[in-house]
Amino acid sequence: MMRWLRASLLLAPMCMPACRLAEAKKCHEQMAQAQAVVNAVEGNSLSSVEDSIQAVRKAQGVCRDAGRDSEAKQLAQAAEQLEAHAALIKQHQAEKSREKLTPEQLEALVKRGDPRCPRGQAYKHADSEKEIRCTGPQIADMTRDQAAKYFAARGFHFVKQDDPKVLSAEYGAERYVFHYPDTAGRSRCTCLVLYPAPGIPWQEAVSRATSIFPNRLENGGTVKLRSGPKALKVDEKNNVIRIGDCGS
Repeated sequence: MMRWLRASLLLAPMCMPACRLAEAKKCHEQMAQAQAVVNAVEGNSLSSVEDSIQAVRKAQGVCRDAGRDSEAKQLAQAAEQLEAHAALIKQHQAEKSREKLTPEQLEALVKRGDPRCPRGQAYKHADSEKEIRCTGPQIADMTRDQAAKYFAARGFHFVKQDDPKVLSAEYGAERYVFHYPDTAGRSRCTCLVLYPAPGIPWQEAVSRATSIFPNRLENGGTVKLRSGPKALKVDEKNNVIRIGDCGS
């Protein structure tokens, strides 16, 4: 992965007349600095990967402001890959930090599943490598407290909304926007608007949020959640997913 990222940050040639502009020069200078940081990244170090994300995002902003759309897009793609890698590191760290279990406790967890992660997902126990099923609430069915706790643990950033009943969690280009009937922590989500990470098909994104197999999903149909069936509408052109009563 790191090798791919480094290749994605190859600098654009400096021979074009527009590159003589001060803004374009600054864009390429920032790209060079970001490339140096990415080249030195330690793939297993969260702080190292986060430093590289910051450098790439900074360069992306400079290039965007300079009107260098091609370079800005290239940098955005690299940042998204780095952010996905950082999420994996955080997930591995969380799994390693789970409390030590006795053999009896581990067998019970294997048999009954783990209610702390969303139904339909699974992970391998760090010490035994045994697969643990997740039996918690489906993401699209989470209460406000459940969603806040789950996405905070995964390193998502919460974006303040004008409507306090809305909870928006994002990590790079991936975003989950939960709409609740009120601000109570136990209120259940009535509408989830999901923006998958680039390259993720809508069927896969919906499957992760609902635990329903991708081949059983139909745009315009319904998804079965623990709280009952909810409408599924997908803007396939823009890859925007709406689950529940999201209006027109």
